[in-house]
Amino acid sequence: MRYDVTVMPPLLLGEEYVKTMGHYHAPVDGAGSYPEVFEVLEGEAQFLIQRQQGEEIVDVSLLTAREGDKALISSDCGHVLINASSRQLVTGNLISNSCVQSYNQYLQRRGAAFYVLAGRRPVRNPRYSVPEIHVSKVKTPSLLSNRNLVEAFQENTDRFTFLNKPSKCSQLSETA
Repeated sequence: MRYDVTVMPPLLLGEEYVKTMGHYHAPVDGAGSYPEVFEVLEGEAQFLIQRQQGEEIVDVSLLTAREGDKALISSDCGHVLINASSRQLVTGNLISNSCVQSYNQYLQRRGAAFYVLAGRRPVRNPRYSVPEIHVSKVKTPSLLSNRNLVEAFQENTDRFTFLNKPSKCSQLSETA
């Protein structure tokens, strides 16, 4: 497993909020791709999550998570982390060391299916043909409720086996 920390300032680049580039996780032996768990350590995050089936985007969600919230990014979902707040955003994430990120689709289409612009307005990227966006608050998986991500992992590493074995991810309540 690997634990990463991302720090994002509160910033607008033109009309768009600062964000990560976005990526998918490469497939693993026909069992989907590796899931990833995020925790908001400071500030407020927005996760733009796009679920793909084959080459088609079938669902797009914009989830808001506040300090202490956790988000499970399940298999076959591309994701972008956005800081649309006036505070610094700090997130931690836990993921398999074997996971390989693919940025190709985001590079070819100049971003995700939607951009989040000033005023938190989601605006469709014209390089995609996608359904409407769903906007909601993140729902923390029961596995992670009332626990710090690192402490929960240290307490019981077996509960995080799904991060190395994507086929076990379906046993969790998903947020995306």
